[in-house]
Amino acid sequence: MKYTYTLTGRGWITCTVEINGHEIEMRASYLSDALYDFLSALIRINKYSGVQHAEFAEEPGAYRWIFERHDNLINIQILWFADTLAQEPDENGIVQFNQWCYLYDFNAGVLQGIEEL
Repeated sequence: MKYTYTLTGRGWITCTVEINGHEIEMRASYLSDALYDFLSALIRINKYSGVQHAEFAEEPGAYRWIFERHDNLINIQILWFADTLAQEPDENGIVQFNQWCYLYDFNAGVLQGIEEL
C-alpha cells in the first residue's frame, strides 16, 4: 500500500493511492479541505466499524472516498461525480477505485505519506 499527498500549487493537491497493484491519482482544489476531511474519516473508521466518507473537490467534479471496515480489513472505494459540490447518493457515482487491504497497512501507508508531506 502506498499513499502520496503532494501540494501542487496554490490551493491544489495531488493524491495517489496504490493498493494490490491498482493505482489512482486524484486532484483536489481549495474548494474543500481535502486532507482534513480524509484524515477525519480515517480516524473515525479506526475507532468504529461501519462506513465513513471523505470528499475531494476538484474543478469541475469531485471524488468521494468510502471507507468500509470489517474487523482488521478496510475497503477503499473512490467514486467520481461530475458536479463539484453535488450531494448525490453514492450509487450515482462512477467507481474509479475499489480495493481491500489490512487496516494496519492502510494506516501505515497514509502515515508515511503524510510524514513525507
